[in-house]
Amino acid sequence: MNKYNYFKLNSSYLAIFLFGCSILFYSPTPLVIATLLFLPVFLIYFYNVKLNKLNSLVILFCLLSIPSISNFFSLTETFRFIALVALFMVFYLIGTKNSSSEKYFKILTLIFYCCAFVAFYYYLVILIRGDNSLIDERRYYQAREFLFFGREYDFQFGITHLNFYTSYCLLYSIIRALLLKQKSWYLVVLVFLTFSFLSESRGPVLFSVIVFLSIWACLRIHRYKSFKIPFLLFFSIVALLTIYAPVFWEILKEQGNAGNYRLFTAAVTDLSRISYFLLGIEHLIAKPFGNVLIYTADTDLQNYHNTFLTIANRNGIIACSLFIVIVLFSFAKSIAHLKDNSPTFLSITPILIFLYCLFFFNIDDVMRFDRLVYLLLAFQIGVGERLYKMS
Repeated sequence: MNKYNYFKLNSSYLAIFLFGCSILFYSPTPLVIATLLFLPVFLIYFYNVKLNKLNSLVILFCLLSIPSISNFFSLTETFRFIALVALFMVFYLIGTKNSSSEKYFKILTLIFYCCAFVAFYYYLVILIRGDNSLIDERRYYQAREFLFFGREYDFQFGITHLNFYTSYCLLYSIIRALLLKQKSWYLVVLVFLTFSFLSESRGPVLFSVIVFLSIWACLRIHRYKSFKIPFLLFFSIVALLTIYAPVFWEILKEQGNAGNYRLFTAAVTDLSRISYFLLGIEHLIAKPFGNVLIYTADTDLQNYHNTFLTIANRNGIIACSLFIVIVLFSFAKSIAHLKDNSPTFLSITPILIFLYCLFFFNIDDVMRFDRLVYLLLAFQIGVGERLYKMS
């Protein structure tokens, strides 16, 4: 028994270290090396896993992803694919070992400070460059392997990656302000809301709206133990959007790129992502059991702007189907616990983390260059496996 407690005690430090590696270093090398160094610990975690529905599905997802390796044409891509599959299992196992509210909050806090540091650094670099201001259409900086040093990558580090970090910081500060009722954090919320608007990107702004609405709905459910009012609100919003969206669409479309503020003109009416979605579906139909056709496609961005499509094409349709079942099973379990008597933070925060991950899964390929959202989702699924049992 003492042996197990020892590993549970150190699992939070291990989680903090690995998340730090995944956020602070653009290169995956430190994260992979750290994982290999602690491999004996992960093997012990795995050995002590008690099989249930969710654990079995996670293991099956990893195993059924292996056959698609035969489709990769380079050793680098093969190794990267294996690492991503293995890291999903690693962060899932870490999540199961950090399911107490104290450990869970500690790790979310560490992720916030790492993301905040990197976000401020990105904005500073972008603003300092006189030929590449933040409000210019070419918002990027040249990525280095280890943030401050190392080789400089050929591609440009775009605003999309900055959105991941800004949105997480915004989410965390809202949790502190609204769920934990720490009033000083409203100032932090304001700072990251400002960052969201400065980026002129749809992602963080739309996500902030989703977060505020979700917290309102979750608080109602948690207080009154009923899903009725939030469901009525949801269907009302959908109905209003269906009726009025075409009108606003035409107004914004007429302004196009001529508007002074990209967020309310070109960014709103830009549907270029649909072409990438359709490309992902086309490749999946052509080779449903794993492929890397994206590298031979005639497209500037070698991704589908949708992580589920990426997993379906790379891991195969069967493995992806299991992945979706895992996510839905764990997410539904978190929603069901809104009606229990757990503290507000413990009941609502997991749902907000799921929404953060799923939001960016559906609008970007989070595994193409940046792994935080993918690893956080695996961690959250692991946390949800035991969190409510320990509360």
